[in-house]
Formats: sequence, C-alpha cells, structure tokens
Amino acid sequence: MATMRIAFFSSDAQIIFSQHAMTVDLMRGVAEESCRYAAGVDYFDDRVRLNDLLKKRAYKRYDGLIAAMPLAQPGEVRAWRALERLLPCVNVLENGGPDSNVVKLDDEQAIDLIVSHLVAEGHPSVGFYGAGSLSFTRRRRHALLRSAQRYGIEVRLPQRSASSRGETSKYEDVFSTMARGQHPSALVFDNDYSAYLFWIYADKRRIRIPDTIAITGIDNIVYPHSIISASDAAPGPRPLTTVDIEAHETGRMAVRMLAEIVQRKRPARGQRILIEPRLIVRGSSLRKSRPVQRSAGEGNVFRSSVIDYCSRRSSSAANIRQIARRFGMSHAYFLIKFKKEFRVTFTSYVNNIRLDRAAFYLRSTAMTVTDIYFEVGYKSHEHFNRFFKKRFGLLPTVYRKRNASVHQAH
Repeated sequence: MATMRIAFFSSDAQIIFSQHAMTVDLMRGVAEESCRYAAGVDYFDDRVRLNDLLKKRAYKRYDGLIAAMPLAQPGEVRAWRALERLLPCVNVLENGGPDSNVVKLDDEQAIDLIVSHLVAEGHPSVGFYGAGSLSFTRRRRHALLRSAQRYGIEVRLPQRSASSRGETSKYEDVFSTMARGQHPSALVFDNDYSAYLFWIYADKRRIRIPDTIAITGIDNIVYPHSIISASDAAPGPRPLTTVDIEAHETGRMAVRMLAEIVQRKRPARGQRILIEPRLIVRGSSLRKSRPVQRSAGEGNVFRSSVIDYCSRRSSSAANIRQIARRFGMSHAYFLIKFKKEFRVTFTSYVNNIRLDRAAFYLRSTAMTVTDIYFEVGYKSHEHFNRFFKKRFGLLPTVYRKRNASVHQAH
C-alpha cells in the first residue's frame, strides 16, 4: 500500500515546444524515486486544469503535487499559488515566488559553462536567441549577459525576438547581419530545439552557415520529429554542443523534496534544489580545437558518449570490460583511448562523478550519509569518507554543515 500519494502535472505547452522527451525523463525519475518511498503517483496532462483541482478539492487525495508546467496564464498562476498554501507543491520549470518549492536546472551555471567554453575556443562575441515570452528564456538571456560581462566577451543581441509573425522571424536578423559580416562569432540558443529550427530555416532557404560560427543549445534532447538529430552519429549539420538538463535527476529530486517535507525533514515552503548542469562539447562550437583535431568529430563522439553513459550509471559497479564492449573496443584499447581523451584514468573519473553527486546530495537533501554513499555506489563508510576527504578536503558530515541548503524543520 502506498504511504504517500503524489500528483504529477504536465502541460501541453511542453509538447508545443518539443519538450515531450524531457517530460518522459522527468516522469521516469519521478516513478523511480516514488518506489523508494512506496509512493503512488497519478500523472495528468493538460486536460486536467489546476483550477478544477482546486475548486473540486481533488487535491485532498494527495500528500503533494509536482508541476512540470510553465504557468503562463494568470489563472494557472493563481491556482498554483493557492495550492501551494494548502499542501506541499514542487515546480520543476518555474522559479515561482520566494516561498515556492523549486527543483530545476541551474540556468546561471549552465550558461556560464557554455560561455567559458566559447571563450576558451577563442570566440570574441556571442548572440542569444530564443522565444522571449518564456520565463526560462528570459532567465538564460540575463544569465548570458552576466556571464559575458565576467569573461569580457562582446554580446550582440538580435534587434527583435520571436514575434507574432512566427518563431523563425528572429532568424532574419541573424542572416542579415551575417550578410554584412556583423554577426556574432557564437550563437547561443535558449534550447536545442531553437538551434534546430535555425538550421532548418537556413536549409530551406539554401543559406550556408559558416563553420566558423559556433552554435550551442541547452537540453541534450533528441527530437524525433525534427529533421536534425541531437545525436553525434546522425548525418546533417555539425553535432550540437549543448548542456544536459538532467531531467531524470530533476524528477527524482522533486519526489525527494516532497517526501522530506511530508516527513518534516525540511521546511514546507521556500525550498530550492538547483540541478547541476553538464556541458557536452561537440563539433558545433569548436574553433581552436578544430585545426588541431583532424578527427575532432570522432573524439567528441567518444567523449560525449562516455560522459553520458558514466553519468547515468555512476552508482553501479564500474565494469570496465562491459563498458568497453558497449563501445565496441577491447578492454585495453578502451583504457588507452579513455586516458588519451580525458587525461585521467577511468577509475578516477568514475570516482569523481560519484563523489560530486554525493556532495550534491549532502548540500541539497536530508539523506543520511549512509544512504548517500550507498546511493552513489560505495559499499564502505570508511572508503567513502577517505575518498570524499581527499577530493573535498573535509569529511562528509563537516562538508554538509558548511554547505547544506537544507535545514531541519522545527
């Protein structure tokens, strides 16, 4: 029997903007973490309105709510604010108010990773493009302005954003400045889909985008209905440099936050967990690296594939032979290639992923240290403490006291 009941709400707007794959990953994370707490989850799409949930008092069936909704309409915002006052609620897309509970990507860090990479590749200027009406687009635009100022890189913004004339109308500014030679060296899009639309827009008009122009996105999501795939192995334009939004981890953390609120392990309002982004460098942003790496595409395919594989399986035993077979290599050749590409041994790399994830849990959750070291794949408290102190200079308990954003509810 379920000890806790959760309602998960998605919105049609995500499908309009091709975020359906993100919703699936979120739901998978919610489902997995719900099993840990023996929680039952009911999933709702846009056919169920928050106002109806409120008026019919259907929210009383649940211990908490999770919303993967942009809350674009005033009525939705008012309904959600009212529900927040009645039971624990977590939003995984919006910042919400100062008392809202939020689990979402750290947009500031995501943009900073992209800008620092572009600077390292020698790009002197950057532009930002996206649908200006969306809150996450505005957040990422402001983050880019701040990051560009820190790194001393010039920002060239389009004269207009997405308008009532259509989502692709803003690209006309890019191509007109390109024709005059006044375009930015790098184009940062608010998400991967916007970058794909840009490529599609150019392809339909037979416009060639120079290889010297960097293009980046944020998502790391493959859109099956798009003619351009996010996969490095897919034909077409240069593989897209992007930031993984870790939707699966976001779903898990949303359930964990709700459970800790219900169990009174953290306050009921004003809780925030920012999911750490992961930069995935591919061919679309390389400049300095391109002449040096004749096989840059192959190297980036290997690196991005290994990063994705290891980050999703870091808590399981690191069977190097199995992973080598996954990439069609012998055990010995895989280790040699890994060391060449990453400049660190495979064992050290996996350990660092585990320890970084443990540090995140110590900062952001009320999990016990024992639960954390089992969660990230360690079997011994002694080994975990030793490796953690070597990496962070502190024992896990001391690290938590100095860095925790979670405080016990009184």
